Amino acid sequence: MATSVCSRASTTTPSSSCAPSSLSTTRRNNGRRRICDERNQNRLSLRRPRGQKRCFFSRDAKSAATTPTGSEDEVERTIDADSIAARVFHEKKKKNDENNDSIHVKEGTVCALGARGRFHIKYAKNKYKERVDFTDSSFKTLLGGFNEEEETSTNGQQYYSYESELSGTIRKNHLDGCEKNVLNTFVARTGQWATENGVNKMLRGKVVGVCETSAADAVARYSMKPPPLTWTKKKEKKKKEKRKNDDDDVNEDVMILPPNMPKGKTRTAVVALAFAIKPKIAMRAFVNLDTFTVWRAELITPEGVELWRFSSGEGEGEVAHREHAAGHVTVYTTTEERCVRSSDDDDDSFEAPYYGTLKSETQTTTSKTTSIDVMRCEGGHFLAETSRGYFFIDFSSHVSGIDKTAAALSANEDLKICGYTSSLGVGGAPIRGNIRIGDFDAFGSTQKNVAFWEQSLDAAARLPGTLMSPPAGSLGLDAIRDTIIRLNVPKRVPGSRKNPKVTLDAFASEEDLLAASSSKNSDDDFVLPWSKLTFIDGAPYVECFLNPDDSMVKTVNSKSGLYKLSLAVGGVGVILSNRVATELDLIEQKQGLSPGGILSGAGEDTGRLARVSNETFTIRADSFRIGRFGFKHETVRALTHLDGDPPDLGLSCHADGIVCADLFRGCCLYIDAKNERMAVTSAIQ
Repeated sequence: MATSVCSRASTTTPSSSCAPSSLSTTRRNNGRRRICDERNQNRLSLRRPRGQKRCFFSRDAKSAATTPTGSEDEVERTIDADSIAARVFHEKKKKNDENNDSIHVKEGTVCALGARGRFHIKYAKNKYKERVDFTDSSFKTLLGGFNEEEETSTNGQQYYSYESELSGTIRKNHLDGCEKNVLNTFVARTGQWATENGVNKMLRGKVVGVCETSAADAVARYSMKPPPLTWTKKKEKKKKEKRKNDDDDVNEDVMILPPNMPKGKTRTAVVALAFAIKPKIAMRAFVNLDTFTVWRAELITPEGVELWRFSSGEGEGEVAHREHAAGHVTVYTTTEERCVRSSDDDDDSFEAPYYGTLKSETQTTTSKTTSIDVMRCEGGHFLAETSRGYFFIDFSSHVSGIDKTAAALSANEDLKICGYTSSLGVGGAPIRGNIRIGDFDAFGSTQKNVAFWEQSLDAAARLPGTLMSPPAGSLGLDAIRDTIIRLNVPKRVPGSRKNPKVTLDAFASEEDLLAASSSKNSDDDFVLPWSKLTFIDGAPYVECFLNPDDSMVKTVNSKSGLYKLSLAVGGVGVILSNRVATELDLIEQKQGLSPGGILSGAGEDTGRLARVSNETFTIRADSFRIGRFGFKHETVRALTHLDGDPPDLGLSCHADGIVCADLFRGCCLYIDAKNERMAVTSAIQ
């Protein structure tokens, strides 16, 4: 059985979409869910124009930016995306008296993560930089930005943004993570999508349709956000009571209603926007053709649809209300907007002030080498002992998890509740949990301001019988940000009843690691085969090479791609995305393994395991390689979902799959989070 035990907590960096990690959740009763889906489909079909295709979510940005051929929306009109964008730009320029040579500045208040603070964002042509300072000093200042002039790859065809995590670590955000940040900022925060010549040249745009009647009709016809289920007053009362009980320990936060839609007859044009180069994420902007302002925007992502709603700017200030795919809310209220010349700007740089972590602020003590024994669960998960109890080794997110029961113990009173966040669980159900911040002692060092996401880990994995207490949490990258981890996982000796000893070593520097590794290897010139980690929305990905062919099918069918590193998933070596399985024709050509394995995750309210999908297919891959290290055929058990990738997997659109805990049996895994790299070698005996 493949089990996922570590949930993803999402942070709200200035312009990021919430990027949560891997302790998954519960899928609702399949029968009830099917009925609800059918009810939603029927309600949508009544409002859909004849001939328009049914589509809730598109993984490809091109389909979100295209009007179905033959639909009633495909009518002759004198407006296009460029003309709409030009009018939006000029209306904004008249209102704010903007100058093309100026740096534009917005300041105001923000409500995010159950906390309040102030934001400062400045922007110029195709670049921006934002800073968020929370009232609660437990939160680090959040930074984020993008600069087209600097943030390009060597081939000039890929961009990356940067953003800081709750711990203060700043990382580059690549591929579709960068697309989300830029689209959210350009469309919802700064209006940079519209220029005097039309749609920004970084983007491509197309008018999906025009609604001549009302804003409500425009939403009914063109919204990608599924309508809510019918809700009785009795159910609503129960929901409010449950939320009140859950929020007893959480700061009162953004119970701010979203801005109202334009009233009366409103002509609305819906413009689809995506990156001009290899787009994977799309956004729809609802533009009022009477005032040429954007009053609604929807970002379409693999996790679901993020919804932005905007006020007209009249009254106390311009409001941008963001509802994340997982359900939590961020609200920006602009109180001041001005233009300054570059010469008058104290900090005219749009670059990140630093990358990585400022060591003096996060670490107090470090030992050169620390070694501890690690327990293995039945599904392959790793459990390491820390000062706060046994923690699952995850590393698929920078945020660590902590069990509700463990967080409530008197010994953990130093973990202050600072806010809350939510993440998608099994079946797309949102999981909400408190954010706690405090010091953490692990592997010979004390880390300051480590962020923990509170969740239930009850029965989240099949625990070893020798474990005396239940798991207290899961380890994220923040817990090892200043150390290099070596996880040695030898295989069981054939015929032996004794489980092999699994050890975790933490090294303060690469010199200490090489010295320890050379002493255990006969080769004096021992060099690790490091592979670069690519971070997308805070999750680490590594390039791998897959050859799915075996003795039954002899074809050359090798494929390289990015795979998410998630040791929180056990019971299977690799999870292949549905896209890769379809491209390689694995379902038709390969013979499925029996038993095939069941991918399951922790529940919505408890950690009880729930089935992620009824439609799974498990195979053996002939070869799988990370860097220069190749895994043997019998160790590579690969699982794919026939009915599409579940949203709670949190896979990037560019990813081919996930590498899981069971893949590393008989291996030695090295993770250097500070330098964003990893390596795999044979196990040290």
